Amino acid sequence: MEGLEPQPGQWNGEALQRYRQMLQDLQQRGIQLIVCLHHFTHPKWFERQGAFLGPNAVEIFERFARTVVGELGDLCRYWVTFNEPDVFAARWVMFWEKFPPGRKGEIGTSLRVVNAMAQCHAHAYRPIHELHYHALVGWAHNYGVFEPSNPWFAPVRRIAGLLSQLFNESFLAVVERGRPAFPFNLTNRNFRNAKETCDFVGLNVYSGFHVAFSLKHRSRLFGNVFVPEHVPQGDSGVEKPYGEAFPGAIRVAVRRAARLGKPSTS
Repeated sequence: MEGLEPQPGQWNGEALQRYRQMLQDLQQRGIQLIVCLHHFTHPKWFERQGAFLGPNAVEIFERFARTVVGELGDLCRYWVTFNEPDVFAARWVMFWEKFPPGRKGEIGTSLRVVNAMAQCHAHAYRPIHELHYHALVGWAHNYGVFEPSNPWFAPVRRIAGLLSQLFNESFLAVVERGRPAFPFNLTNRNFRNAKETCDFVGLNVYSGFHVAFSLKHRSRLFGNVFVPEHVPQGDSGVEKPYGEAFPGAIRVAVRRAARLGKPSTS
């Protein structure tokens, strides 16, 4: 997004041509093309306008989708509007304060971001199909399993469940049912125009997490999310383990995504 629209409404023709050449080269090599429109980064001017909480976010993203698909849609059938929108919102304001803009502890803001991104997705879904009737539109969904460290302690079970709802269900529920997942739907309006605006869903499954009760973690609904030392470790990253190496999470994620009934087999 950043390289293609360096200023509002101003397009980098060279960048579009470079992407077109890349897609053509991949196509010639027999590779199925999937293009993602937003993968965590966007232009500084968009951020200054409030990014996805800005008053014109939906119009800006729809314009971006129309332009890119209009230029490249003859080469690509599969379009991913967002990569891991729930992760984007969670890392932005709740879990990982080292990511820009460096804020955390704002669950309400996180939910507003996810809902706004779902609106952007919905408003891009229909124009993409208008431009290319054969197009298939979805998003890449990150699914993480949150296990209570003490399954016999009811508060920890509840916290783990709420974190799973927040992290795994926020965007998915809006697209599936047109409203946020319980209990985060209590203060949010319906998003009926977003219901069933997907033809497929991509799954990213990296790891599992453990949850313990902690008064120090109000921003995480009093849940301390951690990786025990005795479990198999995933990629250590730069500072600490990325999460538990938990292949069973794939089964959980696939079963949940299957409820969407996408892609349709009829």
